[in-house]
Amino acid sequence: MPAPAMGSGRRTVVTLTDRDTRALAKKGIAGQRNILVALSGTQIDGDLVRMACFMAKHSKGRVYVVHVLEVPRNLPLDAPMQDPEVDAILDRALAVAEEANYEVEAEVVQARDAGPGIVDEARDRDCSLILLGLVPRYRFGRFDMSHTIPYVLEHADGRVFVVREQGQTGPAPARP
Repeated sequence: MPAPAMGSGRRTVVTLTDRDTRALAKKGIAGQRNILVALSGTQIDGDLVRMACFMAKHSKGRVYVVHVLEVPRNLPLDAPMQDPEVDAILDRALAVAEEANYEVEAEVVQARDAGPGIVDEARDRDCSLILLGLVPRYRFGRFDMSHTIPYVLEHADGRVFVVREQGQTGPAPARP
C-alpha cells in the first residue's frame, strides 16, 4: 500500500505503556534525565511531547518544550517580538503534556537561527536528549531537511532523536 500523501490527515499517534517505557529504560533510551523538545508548529509536535513525557517519567527527568523564534538580522536579538501562532504552538504542547499527566516547562527562545538556539538551550538546561520532528519536504526533486536538523545533529552534546512524520516518500510527480 503506498504511503499517504502529505496533508491527507492520516497520522500515527505514539502511545507508550508503562511496560514500554520500562523496556526502553532497560535499553538506556528512556532514562534520559532532561529532555528538550524542539517545537516547529507542525502536527508531529504533539507526538514528540507525548514521547518525551513517557521517556522522562521513569527517570524522573524534566521535559522542556521550546519554540525558537528566529529574529531577523536587522533587529537586535532581544527585540520584543510577538507572534500569536507561537502562543498557540506552546498551548498545544502544554495540552498534550497535561493529557500525558506530566509537567513540562514551555518557553519561546529568540535566536538568529533555530539550530544554534536549540543546541544552546539544551546545553543551558543540561539536556541529555533533544527530540526534533521532521516533516518530509522536497526541493528541486530532492529530500530536504533544511539546515536546522543537520546543525543540531552535528553540534548537540547529547543524543538527538529525529522523528519523521508520515508523508510523501518521494518527490511529487510532475503535472502535465
